[in-house]
Amino acid sequence: MNKLNFIKADKPYRSNTTDSGKITVAVREFITTTLAEKIATALWNKPELADSIIRFNYDNKIKNDCFNVIALNETGDVVGRLFCIQNAEDAGLWYYGDLFVAPDYTGKRISKRLLETAEQALSDKWCHTLRCYVEPDNKESLRLQREYGFTECEYKTFNNLINSGQLMFEKPIVTFNAVAVTEKNGARYITDIFNENAHLLHSEIIPYSEWCSLISANDTDEKHFLIRKGAVPCGYLKINGLEDGNDGWISILAVASAFQRKGIGKYAVSYAESFLKKQGKLCVKIHTTTDNYPARKLYEKCGYLLCNSTNTYTAKDKLTYFKQI
Repeated sequence: MNKLNFIKADKPYRSNTTDSGKITVAVREFITTTLAEKIATALWNKPELADSIIRFNYDNKIKNDCFNVIALNETGDVVGRLFCIQNAEDAGLWYYGDLFVAPDYTGKRISKRLLETAEQALSDKWCHTLRCYVEPDNKESLRLQREYGFTECEYKTFNNLINSGQLMFEKPIVTFNAVAVTEKNGARYITDIFNENAHLLHSEIIPYSEWCSLISANDTDEKHFLIRKGAVPCGYLKINGLEDGNDGWISILAVASAFQRKGIGKYAVSYAESFLKKQGKLCVKIHTTTDNYPARKLYEKCGYLLCNSTNTYTAKDKLTYFKQI
């Protein structure tokens, strides 16, 4: 099968219950021997196979990451389970499999609760895509994937899972959102995020009072956005060039250091492109400097081309990237 890494302790990550309060669904980053025996009993009626489950968890934890989602009845028996594994090459891509619901508990929407609980945990792990594989003749599973928002995609392998001949399905996991900034709801966050990145942007520290003035000015040629995960601000995006011409500009893009390399920059660029396209713009342009390697790598990865530079070959040498939209 596959192998991967680790996270927390043997306790529920998040749980919920049915209206009757008899079924509990929880994420388990680590499982006990007792729970492994219960899983083996529910799946194969062979508690002696618990070590195989433990070994599978171990193999996947030491490489990247994995977790179980377990449904327990009021007496503590396993009545549902699925398993999630992180991709070895793309940390934001995850696989789910081994979806099981005990025969006596079918029709209680337990599979839906298992998947919803998994998706909540995966969002907190910065997952952007959830994948699964289904046998072509498994009509019930095919129906399940489509009902829960999965789309069939071109087949690709996942780590060293053995799934040739199966159909591949994927579902995007909503990770980020953008909200327009007002002085009241965003100036403090912008101050923190921008000033943390000021050295890389070759800028002076800008105080909170100045950000308040800039935002409250309501300049019609620009918009300020916070890029958030849930309600938590992670990045700051400023867009210019709204009033005239065919070109719009990403004039500032900064991500808090604690949230860097999580896909926030890519989301912000995509959001800016969509926003500017709705404003009738035909091209997006971006200024950066030669020494801002993370920004240059991001823009090039997003399909931007280098337009020109001042050719002074210094750290502050200004570069202009552009992309038709």
